Amino acid sequence: DNAASGTPEALMVNAGNGAVTFDGSVGPGANGAIGGLTVNGSGATSLGAVKAASLATNTGTTTLNGNITTTAGQTYNGAVLLGSGVALNTTNNAVDFKSTVDNATSSTPEATGLPCRKSACPSARRSACPK
Repeated sequence: DNAASGTPEALMVNAGNGAVTFDGSVGPGANGAIGGLTVNGSGATSLGAVKAASLATNTGTTTLNGNITTTAGQTYNGAVLLGSGVALNTTNNAVDFKSTVDNATSSTPEATGLPCRKSACPSARRSACPK
């Protein structure tokens, strides 16, 4: 957040072949959510909770270990592993999976109320997802 203007700042991480890990929360501070979060590279990405204007991962497998909350869309261009109890929240925008979605635990992945796109939807929910 740009404290002087109150405008949330975007964060772009270009990791090349390296892994990206955010163990803690991104954007939950006293000043609110950050601008868009974009992660680029061919390595794996691991995210804790995120509060941002938008989220795009352009990486290998992305593991989500915390709730993801955006005011705009979420795009996951690589495979996604959902941690236990993770919720994907957005304000009237799509959550777009460009590859496979699976669970990192034994529970069934859920994206209740979210538009799920393409055949990457979890097999248990595929019948409810547009192609």
